[in-house]
Amino acid sequence: MSIKLATHLYRNRHGAFYFRFVIPKDLRNYIRQSELRFSLNTECRYDALHSAIQLISELPQLKVDLRRMANDEVKAAGVLNMPKG
Repeated sequence: MSIKLATHLYRNRHGAFYFRFVIPKDLRNYIRQSELRFSLNTECRYDALHSAIQLISELPQLKVDLRRMANDEVKAAGVLNMPKG
């Protein structure tokens, strides 16, 4: 499986590299964002690639954690909205 760094890395107008993660559509209502972006604190492409590869390796676990949090929120809302009787 190939890693597509181009979809996760971008450079701002000042030359700093950023990591970008698009939130899956099914989680956007809970996260209230369509993507997460943060600086890699470097202008060096090699350093940015190195950091991005480490972050990409953690994305599957991040998705699992986000889904677990969303499911917990749905369950909590369901318990709070249950009719009393």
